Amino acid sequence: MLMNNRQYLSGEVLENQLDYWKQQLSGAPSLLQLPTDYPRPKVQTYQGTTQSFILNTDLTTKLQTLSRELGTTFD
Repeated sequence: MLMNNRQYLSGEVLENQLDYWKQQLSGAPSLLQLPTDYPRPKVQTYQGTTQSFILNTDLTTKLQTLSRELGTTFD
């Protein structure tokens, strides 16, 4: 029987996973100071950009079907 992640990661399994990762990550820095291509701005705006493209009908239909099966949105 197949089970999706949402069903699998619930109840006791979810609690065990959360406990494991909380233990593994205890003491980890809250913000990683990774090198960047550009200096960080003083105030983060979280402004991004969009990229538009056209999908063919067959691929769009398949993605919509997959989205429904996974309980996600596809707009």
